[in-house]
Order: sequence, then structure tokens, then C-alpha cells
Amino acid sequence: MQEKNAVIKDASLPPRQNLRPEELKESELAEQLLKLPKAERAQRVSDYLGDSTTPEKRFAALDVLPSLTLSDFKGVSGDPLGKILGQLLDPNPLASFNSRATREQVFELSDTRATHIVNFALQSLKSNPDMSSATGEYLFNVTSRGGIDGSPYRGRQALQRALENGNSREGLDILIGHLAKEKTIDGSPGGFQDYALALRKAQKLFPSSIGRFSPDVLIHLVQTEERGRGPSSQPVAFIMYTTEDNNRAFVQTEAVAANLVERGYRVAYREYSSDKEFSKAARDLEKKFGPADGISVGGHGRPTGIQAGPIRKGAHRDTAFVDLFDETDLTRANISKSLKTGGFIILESCETGSGLNRVNNVANMFGRLFPQAAEISAPTASTSVKKLEWEGRQSKTPNVIYFDPVTESAGGSSYVPPKTTLPSDPLTYVIRRPPQPSR
Repeated sequence: MQEKNAVIKDASLPPRQNLRPEELKESELAEQLLKLPKAERAQRVSDYLGDSTTPEKRFAALDVLPSLTLSDFKGVSGDPLGKILGQLLDPNPLASFNSRATREQVFELSDTRATHIVNFALQSLKSNPDMSSATGEYLFNVTSRGGIDGSPYRGRQALQRALENGNSREGLDILIGHLAKEKTIDGSPGGFQDYALALRKAQKLFPSSIGRFSPDVLIHLVQTEERGRGPSSQPVAFIMYTTEDNNRAFVQTEAVAANLVERGYRVAYREYSSDKEFSKAARDLEKKFGPADGISVGGHGRPTGIQAGPIRKGAHRDTAFVDLFDETDLTRANISKSLKTGGFIILESCETGSGLNRVNNVANMFGRLFPQAAEISAPTASTSVKKLEWEGRQSKTPNVIYFDPVTESAGGSSYVPPKTTLPSDPLTYVIRRPPQPSR
């Protein structure tokens, strides 16, 4: 988003023809602010973020925030730093809906403004490390409690985006150093310190996924990776998610990971961005942790494949999918070794169970790849996992509950079923069978 025109616009129309009056005012205010000397601009930004502000002034101030640093606010009255950080937890949205903007465009603009704030806070630590406690508390709350516009998922996404900036990564290191002696923030053991450390390590372990998990789950994933194999009495689960997430679906739910951690599993995680990386991830996990009691595979899906990575111009399309054409290669790679006899498979991938056993879909392919699996669950529709449920303390295979794409928020009422789906088909396709010897 360009600094001088941080507004929602339709690419087919000149920008100002696509703005409501209040949005036009917001755009003009932002341009006026950018023309001011930095000291005066900083004072005006602080004023625009005050209690008596209007949405247009507030949005304009946040849109020009990347043009300022903490030093520009020296001498500015009205606690500007507190106002800026406070925007992360403000109950009012960071963008407004209008008739010409899609829901995704509004969220994108809101997330961009949130990223501006997080970037500003982390980069400011380079010149003012004393604000570490306040910054840590705000970021801890925005990623685990109140979130952005009421969504901690979107708070974590803003943090992930901010950490793509080198200066913000330096700020995180400063934050970690100054929080080293703090044991609690907001009553939570370890406070933001543990989460900040996990974020720093996760940037190397799975850089595309740090915004996908709550603080507690991310800490668990990093600790599992560092500790390696645990006691044989503790069940282990593998989660493998694609890096490709064009609509941020995998930022909005962590039900599988969270439920497995709550159940007492050691959960290990890997990213993949091609069919070969998927195969390698399965082998690497098995080599480091031994075979798993359960495996969950996530990615945008269709009946014949799971998208692993972006479809690049000039590249072979097949490498971007884990699909039916990969079955021979996956069999030769012996990925079945990554699952224990009697284990379970969860497909977090739309429509991969569509057609049930009437067609050759991804779920049935995984059934052939893992003949020792006691249960394989896949959705027949465009949806995501709502929760996992176990029937009793001794149960080893969870019931996978997917969101209803018509009545619940995951899919929306505009869902159109694939051609392979019949009206009588259940939402979840489950392959159940007696365990067979592992290959």
C-alpha cells in the first residue's frame, strides 16, 4: 500500500471515483499530513488519535505512521506513544466497510494499519528500550486476548508481517533482552518473554507460520522441536501446513494444534511449499520424533489435490500440488513410516473427501498411502476444522468436527458443492478400518 494513498480502491476505477465522502476526506487528510514538517506531523498524528477524534482522522494518522519514528514525537504533548499502542486494543475497527470494498479488502487495509503500529512499536525500541514492558504487554494482549477488531488471529498476522521487516526483528531482540527478568505480564506465567523467545526461534524453524498459532501453541511447537523425542508414553502428533494461504484461512483457526496440545500430545510442526517438500517434511519428522500417533495435513484443497505452494508462471503446475499424480512418488518415499499402526490422519483441506468412496479423491489416496491408519477424516465441502472430540479418556482417535459451510462462519452461505458431492453426502468423510501392518 502506498503511503500517500492508503485507501481501498477498485483497480478498474480512478481512486477518487471509488471513495465515499468520508474516505475521500481520509485520503486528503493523509496527503495533507505528509506535506507537514515531521515535528508538526507528529503532533497532528497524536491529536488525531485522541479520544475526541473522528474515524477519518484516526485512519489518516495511522496511514502516515510509517513516515515517522519515535524521535519525531519528542516534545509532542498528549502521550503519543500510548495513543499509538492503544490503537491495537481499541474496540473500534481499523477500517470501515463500504459497498464497493470486499470483506477481504477491508481486512487487508485493517491488517496493514495494524502492521504499521506493530512496526512502529518494535522499531521504537531501538531508541527507547525502556518502553519494552509496555510494548510487550500490548503485543501479548493483541496476539492472545483482545486482538485486532476483536480477533487475536489478525493480531498475530500483523505481528508476523511486521517481523518481515529487519528493523522490527532487531526490536524484537531488544524486547527479549529487556523482558529477560520479567516473570509475568497480565497474570500469565512467563508473560510475553516466553512468546517473544518462541517468535524469534520460529522465524528460523517455520517463518511462514508464526502468525498462525496462539502464544501457548507456538511456544509448545518450538519446545517440541528443541527437545526432540520425548517419553514413549506420551503420544506424538505431526502437523504439516502449506505455506500457500492466499485468503489467510490458516491464520483463522488452530483448532487441531490447540486440541492436540490440550489432549496431552507432543505436537511437531513443519511447513511445505511443494510436493517434494511435503514428502521431505514427513520423512524428517519421522526421523527426528519417530512415527506419530496422528498426522494432520493442511492446505487449500480440491477433490484431486492439496495446494502446496504458489502457482508460478512458467513453472510446472504439478509441483505446486500434493495430488493424485504424486501417489507413486509418495509410496516410493515410504512416507507411511511416519505413522504408527492404528494411528489417525486428518485432512484440513477443502473437498478432499468429496465423492466419498465413489471417486478417487485425496482422502482415498491417503488411505492407500497409510494402510495402517485406523481412521482418516476429510471434508467433503469447503470448510475448516472446528474442533476435535474424543469419546473417552482411552480413545486414541478423535472425531473431527468441521464447520458447516452453509450455517457457520467458515464457509458462508454462498458455498457451491463440487460436482462429485451428492445432497445426501455427510460433511465429513471418514475411512475406518481395522489396523493393518505398516509397510
